[in-house]
Amino acid sequence: EVFKPTKSDLRTKYQLKNKYIILGVLNGFQKNKGSKYFIELANNLPEDFKLIILGINKASERLFPENVLVLPRTNNTTELAQFYTMADVFVNPTLQETQGLTNIEALACGTGVVTFNSGGCPESIDKNCGYVVERDDLSELIKAIISACKTPFDSNYCIQRAKLYDKSKLYNEYIKLYEFSMNGNNH
Repeated sequence: EVFKPTKSDLRTKYQLKNKYIILGVLNGFQKNKGSKYFIELANNLPEDFKLIILGINKASERLFPENVLVLPRTNNTTELAQFYTMADVFVNPTLQETQGLTNIEALACGTGVVTFNSGGCPESIDKNCGYVVERDDLSELIKAIISACKTPFDSNYCIQRAKLYDKSKLYNEYIKLYEFSMNGNNH
């Protein structure tokens, strides 16, 4: 309900007109969430690409190159939806992730995703809304990001893909599964 295409003036506020926006979300500087890949991306993306990382505390801010727009964590989900919507692509180079909730949030805002083939992240996307890149393959990660920006995914398809993870639908499926197993049909 909160994560949906949300208009904003963020491109103007951060002087990002005429830039391809790559968004990443971290909780501080975490190796297992792919922090080092964001630094590598910043050093290897073309000039007309701007990397924005949300969720970086003051202590970790200095670890990122100056060409990265590093912003603190937001507790405002509407503002987070604005960032997802503004982005041309959401990048999640995580090395371990159970589900990849941020991928689904980005999709719900109509933004395609590029993620590593790790954990549950690949499950939330398909070829019509994102790219799955093998872990540690920086070259392919960069190619996928550039491709996603220059040939954007259909935002309506991204939104529909995210709806597969609607909690009310999933809760009903869990209840059916539970009831099925409780009736002795557990094989």
